[in-house]
Amino acid sequence: MIDTVSISKRAYAAIMLHLKNAYPYEACGILLEDKKSGTVESISSMDNSAGEDLKRSHYLIDPIALYRLETEAESRGMTVAGFYHSHPDKEAILSREDKLNMIPGIFYMVVSTKRFGIGDIKGYIKDEPDGKVYSVAIWEA
Repeated sequence: MIDTVSISKRAYAAIMLHLKNAYPYEACGILLEDKKSGTVESISSMDNSAGEDLKRSHYLIDPIALYRLETEAESRGMTVAGFYHSHPDKEAILSREDKLNMIPGIFYMVVSTKRFGIGDIKGYIKDEPDGKVYSVAIWEA
């Protein structure tokens, strides 16, 4: 199980800009890791497909869009390392729904967004054998 995820400064900045601009709604995206370096070098911000009345507290990524992104990323020597999303005006703690929908072995980054910027930032992973959720450090490379 991983205990640290490395994210390039460029990708990290792109995540923060995307999430700030989406406030007060939840925003989401995909973290793309370079297979050679093992670092998240790129992101793909995704449309939040949750219904208009749910976007302040939920996010949903269209599975067809995710499939297309995975296919395109593979052709560039990248892989989906995980997902990121925001929690507007809430802490960066996984909700019950977040935990239930996590894919084991995939990294999840949760960012607290506020009216005037970014709050706390946390990383999580669900262990495949036991199903427990663990904290993961985020290293800006």
